[in-house]
Amino acid sequence: MAKNKEIIGKKSIIKRVVLAVAGTVALVAGGGIVIAGFAGVSMSLLFALEVSMAGVAAGIVAGGIVGGISARTALKVRSNKKKAVAALDEIRQLNSDKTSNVSEEKRAKICQKYAKANLYLTKKRGGSIFGELHSNSGASTMTQTQIMNEIDAYTILQEAATSKRQKTKYANIISGLDSKLCKMRANEGAGSSYLKWTQSFDHVIEGVSVFDRRTEIVCMTKNARESFIELAGTPSTKSTKVGAHISVKYGPASGMRKTFINIEDTSKVEQSKEILVRDVLEYLKGKTNLEIKGIFPITLEVKTIDRQSAKSQVYKTLVFNNHKELKESLEIVGEEKEN
Repeated sequence: MAKNKEIIGKKSIIKRVVLAVAGTVALVAGGGIVIAGFAGVSMSLLFALEVSMAGVAAGIVAGGIVGGISARTALKVRSNKKKAVAALDEIRQLNSDKTSNVSEEKRAKICQKYAKANLYLTKKRGGSIFGELHSNSGASTMTQTQIMNEIDAYTILQEAATSKRQKTKYANIISGLDSKLCKMRANEGAGSSYLKWTQSFDHVIEGVSVFDRRTEIVCMTKNARESFIELAGTPSTKSTKVGAHISVKYGPASGMRKTFINIEDTSKVEQSKEILVRDVLEYLKGKTNLEIKGIFPITLEVKTIDRQSAKSQVYKTLVFNNHKELKESLEIVGEEKEN
């Protein structure tokens, strides 16, 4: 089975500068040795050796700096993952426990802690606490995926802010990111009017929604969205380490972006597949034969996701070459659901 790891790895600018300096110094050191070969005098040789040793030492120092930067970043990433996990566990509990006497101030701090940790992870790794894969975000580029994750984090910070100044600050950041995202998507084809729903924790603080994109749908019809909302149900109090991504990819000639479902509860994969197939069939109602033919072949793909390692694994792929095959697939989904 194919494995994909699509977290965006960001290269540090400082690291690049350090490596460039180390390379330049090493080049000078090599030049020193060549000079010694032509000079033929002991003083020139001694000077060249000093230059050479200085170059080697600089290279070692540069390597140490780069290693230090990488190690420090890795530790911070690990630390922020732990913070985000701990904060999310508290958020899930508070969301379900209506009798909790935890103060509004503490609730706000928990949500802010979660958002700040995710914001750090997004800026450093491109993905959130769950290692959200680019191909599972619905964005057409990795930059769009990162912007979407940043908007999620800044929205929580804005909603949980206690002062007008902070709220305005985060609102301006969100507006700038949103504008940037809209410009990127301006020239994209069909799919801009897709419907979307994301599960969220809405009962921690009034007016604050903490989105959980492990349970999400992007589809074309209201019936599909409503069916998935019913299937998803109430957010559980315990996070899982796995999940699934079910996507429908349309023929290249259609110009359509994929529709998809992310589901944390992997026991609901088959129902999710059926929802997406029915979504396409309903969308095709009233379309001409030429329009229908234009969106095929359609590929339905199921991936399992390991939230800890941010790796996905293709579990199943189905290809439908025409309208008839797509309708017949509902019988296959029904059989799988019963087994």
